[in-house]
Amino acid sequence: MKNSNENAIAEASKREIELLARERGTDSASLAGLMAFKGWTSGKSVSEKEFDAALKSFLSTKAG
Repeated sequence: MKNSNENAIAEASKREIELLARERGTDSASLAGLMAFKGWTSGKSVSEKEFDAALKSFLSTKAG
């Protein structure tokens, strides 16, 4: 179980998904698909690790 200091550090390391996408060169269509896939809305903040894992999962999912 995380203590309150660890929780504060984890929260501070979260960043908006649009910023993370821009830094990684993720195109707008892929970001929109990722947001729909995860149920995220504009301005959602996540850790870099969470974003990278979600993007990898989304991009490896087969349509249809």
